[in-house]
Amino acid sequence: MKVPDYYTILGVNENATNTEITKAYHKLAKQYHPDAHPNDKSAEERFKQISEAYAVLKDKKKRAEYDRLRKYGAFGAGGGSTFGDINFEDLSSIFGRRGFRSQSGRSFHSGGFSFSDFFNSFFSDRPPMDDMSSTPSKRRDIFAEISIPFDLAARGGKYMVTVTGRDGRVKKLSVNIPAGAEDGKKIKLRGQGEPGYQYSSAGDLILTVRVAKHPLFDRKGLDLYSEVEINVIQAMLGAKVRASMFDGGFVDIKVPPGTQPGKLLKLKGLGLRTEDGQGDLYVKINLAVPTRLNQKAVATLKKFAQDAGISI
Repeated sequence: MKVPDYYTILGVNENATNTEITKAYHKLAKQYHPDAHPNDKSAEERFKQISEAYAVLKDKKKRAEYDRLRKYGAFGAGGGSTFGDINFEDLSSIFGRRGFRSQSGRSFHSGGFSFSDFFNSFFSDRPPMDDMSSTPSKRRDIFAEISIPFDLAARGGKYMVTVTGRDGRVKKLSVNIPAGAEDGKKIKLRGQGEPGYQYSSAGDLILTVRVAKHPLFDRKGLDLYSEVEINVIQAMLGAKVRASMFDGGFVDIKVPPGTQPGKLLKLKGLGLRTEDGQGDLYVKINLAVPTRLNQKAVATLKKFAQDAGISI
């Protein structure tokens, strides 16, 4: 059975810290994620390898066992050798009985096993097949993050996610995003986690929602926040300006005379609407100062400054 070189797969050296390993994993996982390469089997296989390498190297105990295996001689010059020259009776002291059987219960010999066989045999938490009859049933949850558009979080709807299990299998699931979902919200999909032992039910898939930024709006609960720019004259004399609404279109805002930069104007009921209630829209006033003025405008402003007692 060919032994994968997890360090090479992640592109890190043997002395890499957990932070370096995690950083390398996130970079590669994003590059080869099945969502970015639909129907690309080679990318899917690469993503599986990256996931399995990270599952071993991020875990202190699994990494120590893996390093002992490499030191024992499973890798020759150039790496990636087989188990043909290893005494499995000696390896039992390193890995225990679970290192000798695949999930199908077959004893290992050199060659003939895939990458996942190696991973499941040496690093899966499942017990050997011989012991499963006396092992209590156990559910295993999967935890993952999803990044969704701002509009979807606000309005709610369906979102497709791709999940890779410990065995490297990839599955696509439809997730119902509730209206008004906030960054950090947890969504549980029952029975979509890892299979349980024997005939027990599977664990759950627990997703943490990350909401992408919107180009015009920020959110706090059901309230929305946006910005508009006004000029100096509008700020001093007051004016009507237009602000964008989340559902489309514009709304006219009355800016009071003497409005200061940074002032928030509240538009009641124009925030997000969900079953939990209705939010408001807050518009922040920013001051835009002209950078170019013609001679007539300069003369007019100087006259205004003189009349108002403003030193220039």
